Amino acid sequence: MYPVWEVPGLTAGGVLALIATFHILPSHLSVSAMWLNLYLESKAYREERPDLLEFVRKYSRMLLIFAYVFGSITGVGIWFSASAAAPRALSGLIHNYVWGWATEWCFFLIEVAGIFTYYYTFDKVDRNTHLRIGWIFALGSWTTMVVIVGILT
Repeated sequence: MYPVWEVPGLTAGGVLALIATFHILPSHLSVSAMWLNLYLESKAYREERPDLLEFVRKYSRMLLIFAYVFGSITGVGIWFSASAAAPRALSGLIHNYVWGWATEWCFFLIEVAGIFTYYYTFDKVDRNTHLRIGWIFALGSWTTMVVIVGILT
């Protein structure tokens, strides 16, 4: 029914595994980094440490570029290679867990909007508002991970 995708010497599943391996670091970083940012930003405000706040700003830029540019590209690569390697299996996964995937996409949108809002509102909103934005991003990111793990296990 579907054409077979052959990758000489590697197999289609091998390509999927290779892309997924490179997706692990940015995806895990996106979940964990904001919790560190929240801790360090709170500590910087509490102890009046502008050097620590500058580190949080630079770390947030790295998170934005690495996790949400490179991570998004590899995420799309996973979907593309999975649909080429095993279209029926992916179709079944999507159809059986359609509401789980819809939930994941909603929280992923919160996550992406959160990192952009967090990074671009440094020194533009008050401290408490900026920390709230960080909390929204951190919780959205964590929930995205929980939903994906729930679907895949």
